[in-house]
Amino acid sequence: MLPSVKGTKTKTAANLTTRDVARLLLVSEATVKRWTDSGLLLPEKTLGGHRRFSIQSVARLRREQGIAPAAQSPAKRTRKQIVGSLPSAESFSELLLSDNEAEAAAQRDGDSLQVSREIDDLRQSIEGIDQRPWARVYQVRTQQQIWLRANHKYPDFIEIGYNVWDGLYDWHVRYQQSINVTRSADGRYLMAFMFTTLILSADQDPNYVGPPFDGDRRPVQ
Repeated sequence: MLPSVKGTKTKTAANLTTRDVARLLLVSEATVKRWTDSGLLLPEKTLGGHRRFSIQSVARLRREQGIAPAAQSPAKRTRKQIVGSLPSAESFSELLLSDNEAEAAAQRDGDSLQVSREIDDLRQSIEGIDQRPWARVYQVRTQQQIWLRANHKYPDFIEIGYNVWDGLYDWHVRYQQSINVTRSADGRYLMAFMFTTLILSADQDPNYVGPPFDGDRRPVQ
């Protein structure tokens, strides 16, 4: 560990002030506030409502944004000016994570981010408001349910555009579901989805999901 800087107090946990972070990274306090407001740097709040930062969150920001800490910065400042402005040597040494530590931290962050994305994906797809695979499932199921309520059975066929087709194909791959794709006698692609056969209609709008219909209009096999 680096020797302590005289006259400074070691700060651990979430005890770094906005000024401390600015000094560690040689940026203005306004820049730190902007990072915080944009979510790049997450603070904790004291009982008095003041922002405090952990050295780990500062180190994560430095790695993700490629920011050099004060002692590595090429800024034209004297050694005395730089050292005198740092909160502590311990804080600085925390910023200089070894490659192994940085890789492990990145892996942990990546796992958390993946879980967060999957939760967000599920929420948005259930609401049917985006264009990812779950939203395509939502579109087709909506039509299936309309037919089911009226006829007490799932429809035999639904025609879909190629964006919907690709989204459903990706859904099968992503969630490791078996894919049953065939071609009719007239060359149209067919995909089994639950109890319905989906027909690719390349001449329709890419996001098209047509009304369901039964076997009296079934394509020639």
